[in-house]
Amino acid sequence: MNLLNVTVLHKLWKQGTIVKVDNENLWVKFNNKPINRNTDTIMFSYPSAFVTGFLKIVDNDELQQEIMADAIKKEELKKKQMSQQVVVVPKNNPVKKQPKKHYERENIAFKCNYCDGGASASQIGYAGVCSKAVIKYNITEAKRTWCSSEQCECNRFLNGELTYNDLCEIHASNKFLCYESGMFINWKASAGTDVKNGKMDRPRKLKKVQKNSLCILTTVKPDALETERMIFGVFLVDESYEGDNQAEGYVTTKSKYKLKLTPKEAKEILFWNYHKNSNDQGTARWSSGLYRYINDVVSAQILRDIATIKKNSHDEELAKEFFEYYCKVNNVDIDSLPQNNGALLI
Repeated sequence: MNLLNVTVLHKLWKQGTIVKVDNENLWVKFNNKPINRNTDTIMFSYPSAFVTGFLKIVDNDELQQEIMADAIKKEELKKKQMSQQVVVVPKNNPVKKQPKKHYERENIAFKCNYCDGGASASQIGYAGVCSKAVIKYNITEAKRTWCSSEQCECNRFLNGELTYNDLCEIHASNKFLCYESGMFINWKASAGTDVKNGKMDRPRKLKKVQKNSLCILTTVKPDALETERMIFGVFLVDESYEGDNQAEGYVTTKSKYKLKLTPKEAKEILFWNYHKNSNDQGTARWSSGLYRYINDVVSAQILRDIATIKKNSHDEELAKEFFEYYCKVNNVDIDSLPQNNGALLI
């Protein structure tokens, strides 16, 4: 089976071409340099990259099936070889199996860079290229990690390498600018990457988010205080990826249970009215990290209040149904749901 020059599709990095293959690995050169990577050519394990769904052959189902059949043969051969091995374990030194760590399901709140791309009376933004003023603020004043990186096209715009129209064309062609610029298009949020010596380093993982977790999107407007952090969108997770050494974890949805808040509504749903830190509970301070895990009760309180402010709007029925469905699938008793008790209310 010849895989050289075959076109493949990656979940995150989109289309690329296989440029090298050996018995255990293959190398893919992507059309666009993958985010948070220093090269456009990435190595993958073969055939596990296809089995796990990271890679998929483009427009050749027959070749895809050959790869899957090859994977089955390799797995059967591996099992056969292992069954033929004789392992002698001293009686006084038994091998202890390490149990696989289990994480309880939790919900997640993301700290999102402010993005006014596509802003209107119905949404804060998060559906297009930021305005020139916000780009400048995120890079020169707030010094946002991705916005300020050498890989970010917005930074290249601010340095005079690209025009604003270039940024708009990049976004319109579905090429990557940042997660925020497509958040209300793709309904996807990612864990991000650790930064080392000013450069993107190790992808972060999401270990506790599962199907039916609530994803809560939060932000603070330029020059606003942390106490004014608002919730501008929520969605029910139906797909989550923990992450690995090559790509950060993410959550996304194709469910109907997703809601945008208008700018006016978002000002009424302040994150710190619901959440408090485990220590110093009366202080609204996010500090480091791009996300926080949130329990079911707090998540239900947020959905309850969103359903309340959505009354007499076109989202009224969906907001009510979303709240009731979330409580049902996560065993939250609506009738005994307490009032919120976040840092701003202590």
